[in-house]
Amino acid sequence: MGKSRNKETQGGNEIHKAAASGNSPLIRELCKSVDHSGSNEIDIDGTNDRGMTPLHMVIKNGHVNSLRSLFECGANMNFKSKKVDSPMMVAARAGQVEMITALYKLGAELDMTNKYNMTPLYMASESGQLEAVQLLLSLGADASLSAVTGDGPVAIAAASGHDQIISTFCATGVNID
Repeated sequence: MGKSRNKETQGGNEIHKAAASGNSPLIRELCKSVDHSGSNEIDIDGTNDRGMTPLHMVIKNGHVNSLRSLFECGANMNFKSKKVDSPMMVAARAGQVEMITALYKLGAELDMTNKYNMTPLYMASESGQLEAVQLLLSLGADASLSAVTGDGPVAIAAASGHDQIISTFCATGVNID
């Protein structure tokens, strides 16, 4: 019987596997062979079959310590594509406040939008991630930006029934009209 492949790392390379497992020493070792011209097999921003980079894998699996290893290797902290959102968006949607803080300190954009013009604050508001909303607001995220639907973070929080998030917006002076 053959080995089943982890769908998460399928189509990725060794650095995807190291990132998925949070293996920082292996990430650092693999980074020694990274060629940013894309001419070798280890592409730090290369995507797997699901469009995820090693950085997305680290965030999805909550491996904060491996985030710095990828940063030092030259990973794009703002990578996004048609298939996946930016790392900050992924962390915000999941409410990973430690990851949001680390990404911000490493230069990730707070208000980067996806193809639907959604921001990390919008995603955290929609998914009910109160601590992530509080953190993003304290870091300076713009609550006035709207998605292509015309809804902003306040409207989506209200539509999703996240009253504590609405209270947070009010308490921080965000216009809720």
